[in-house]
Amino acid sequence: MLNKIKNIRKISKIPNSCIERYLDLKGKKANPLKELGVYYSGISQLKSGYRIGTPDHQGNYITIFTKSGTGYLLTSQGEIIMTGGTVTVIPAWEPCLWEVYRDEWTILWFHCHETPWWREFKGRVLYKPTAFIPRLETAMTGYLQETADHEAEPEQETAAGLYSRIIASHLRRSLQDSDSVSCSQLELENLRDEIKNSLSKNWNTRLMAKKLNISASTLQRRCLEHYRKTPRQILIEMRMDYAETLVECTDYPLKTIARSTGYSDEFIFSSAFKKRFGVSPKFYRKKTNVS
Repeated sequence: MLNKIKNIRKISKIPNSCIERYLDLKGKKANPLKELGVYYSGISQLKSGYRIGTPDHQGNYITIFTKSGTGYLLTSQGEIIMTGGTVTVIPAWEPCLWEVYRDEWTILWFHCHETPWWREFKGRVLYKPTAFIPRLETAMTGYLQETADHEAEPEQETAAGLYSRIIASHLRRSLQDSDSVSCSQLELENLRDEIKNSLSKNWNTRLMAKKLNISASTLQRRCLEHYRKTPRQILIEMRMDYAETLVECTDYPLKTIARSTGYSDEFIFSSAFKKRFGVSPKFYRKKTNVS
């Protein structure tokens, strides 16, 4: 590791295949971002061969949101493989090198001067999951669209200013504690689809929350808000709906159905089935005339 750190030097390799869009941070429209210390920012689709090294980036905090793909980061504090749905903060004065880990890496990024708000991250590299990337990307794309015209009308300047405030808000919130991370109903629906397609997996509330990069307590609140049910109730409901179909429409052994619906053995499955339908799966099968 020490040898790797010593080899960090000023590097800037950006293949022509990379696509980068930079936020125009001139003028009053960008004040909310500038107040947060942001002086350079953009959205980048990076390709294999991209590599940036900086042995000393002075009072500059670098924040990288990984939307998709994978990036590699080397600092004096260790190595990080940056995957989708995460945010990384590299503190001021930290020698670092980052590059595309495999074929491509799509990121939203901010370079920020040290302001009182950023001092919380002084001296430590932060790497954590975040659910704010879709909203942050939407706001940044809106800002880019409103500032694309060099002779923008007052209405565009006003709209850009609104987007600037939203970006600053999402940036702050994404770096706060994990419980401040929210998730939309669409994200919950996507999670339900994933669970439905893999019911044999050993799902639980903690694993479901991890899939959305939020805490288990936050997932519990979101499910109650959107569905009036807990994550566990939703999971059991999906398992039993699938189990009913298998019991009624197939002649699979109950042991096989138990495994297919995520239960460790036939007896636990039968107990859950009887609790839901009032009868055992064997009796239910006889009643529906499936041998």
